[in-house]
Amino acid sequence: MPHNRDTFRDLLDQLPQPVLVTAAAQPFPVLWANDAGRALMDGHAALAELPEAEALLALAEDAAAAPAEAKEAVRGRLQGPGSDRRRWLDWTAQATRWDDGPAVRLVAVDVTRDMEAQRAERLLREALDSIPDALVLFDTDDTVLFFNKAYRDFFWYIPPLEQMRGRPFDDVVRLSLTPPRVVTDPLARTDPQAYIEKRRRRLHNPSPEPFELFTAEGRWHLVRERRTPEGRFIGIRSDITDRKRVEERLSQLVKELAESNRELEQFAYVASHDLQEPLRMITSYLQLLERRYRGRIDPTADEFIRHAVDGAARMQRLIQDLLEYSRIGRSGRPMAPVAMAAVLRQALTNLRLTVEENNATVVVPPDGDLPEVLGDPGELVRLFQNLLGNALKYRHPERPPVVTVSVAAEGGHHWRFSIADNGIGIDAAHFDRIFLIFQRLHGREHYSGTGIGLAIAKKIVDRHGGRIRVESEPGRGSTFHVVLAAADPLPPGIG
Repeated sequence: MPHNRDTFRDLLDQLPQPVLVTAAAQPFPVLWANDAGRALMDGHAALAELPEAEALLALAEDAAAAPAEAKEAVRGRLQGPGSDRRRWLDWTAQATRWDDGPAVRLVAVDVTRDMEAQRAERLLREALDSIPDALVLFDTDDTVLFFNKAYRDFFWYIPPLEQMRGRPFDDVVRLSLTPPRVVTDPLARTDPQAYIEKRRRRLHNPSPEPFELFTAEGRWHLVRERRTPEGRFIGIRSDITDRKRVEERLSQLVKELAESNRELEQFAYVASHDLQEPLRMITSYLQLLERRYRGRIDPTADEFIRHAVDGAARMQRLIQDLLEYSRIGRSGRPMAPVAMAAVLRQALTNLRLTVEENNATVVVPPDGDLPEVLGDPGELVRLFQNLLGNALKYRHPERPPVVTVSVAAEGGHHWRFSIADNGIGIDAAHFDRIFLIFQRLHGREHYSGTGIGLAIAKKIVDRHGGRIRVESEPGRGSTFHVVLAAADPLPPGIG
């Protein structure tokens, strides 16, 4: 018999679970323990000496008080021996006898991994419940594995996860068909089973790309679906109703703005075109009066007639400039590759007399260094003619004008053209104002023009999808930078 007992104890020593036998009274000294039990006690002689042993002591007391009754397992948390890591142990206590005396047998099972897994799952679920997107996961056998809080908010007819886990996909679809649900697919009303089969096919053949869906509740969802490598199905829905409403409103506003711009451009074109003839007649008769009656009435009359002639001439220039402004973009020509060498050549040809009259120097890169851009050649000539003309017009009174054109790559898909002059410059407070129509910074007695040249330049740049800006310092000159799309992508390493 002793031999059998020793064999039995040797077997217990092989178990990974701690086994303890203690006396049946406080402080529950340990009478015997297997190897795992001795490691757990870590040199302590009684249960009461273990840290945080209150629950274990209560369990041992219950077992000692009712020796004929086996106790249910209770969970106690003990510090693992020789480690800072907390361990979770499930203990079972039962009264027994040892050496003819009352005793308590305790067996522990380490459930730390299970507790940590449960805690990780709880944290993950809390995280998934906190996101606004609805998420659902179906297992390989098409049963419900998981869905988050947003999914239940989206699909309010779905019971809680605890009731749905393990239920087949067909049950989820059937729930969507019960009143007061309204499914827009006519098949759901005429043949519910065929509708369920249709939905199941989608489950096994998810859409490779996200798609938008308008629901029976009148809301927009962005749906993303995929199968995991293990064959599970993941579906994610995002409520994009607010975004869609904003997009629709913005689209409507853009249409209204485009229509308003078309009407304004049409009005400007018609008005400026139709006003030219009566204004031409008024100007002609005023000039006739000036020639015929100058000096024949009195000096005051001569001054009145001169002011009237000047005003009519200014009005004629304003109308012509307004007509030019309204014509930008009306050609409807598509953007095409344009050689900037030809554009600058034509602009300088148009300005040849102005350059000569001002004794100006205009420096442009060699033709071979000038790229091609996407644009309308006629409008690009007008753009650079206006910018070069401005540089010559607003010259510094104490030095001859020097204008330098340079080009550099920008961003790999654009070219930046810079027109630098040594003129009078512009105060930084007026950088935005100069691109508005009919905005002048100087009186007509100093500089001619209507103040529309830079507005035309900006409209041309905007139509080409580019950008225009100015850098300047009063008294030292200005540099206008124009960014235009390249006709072809720039080679790697450029820009």
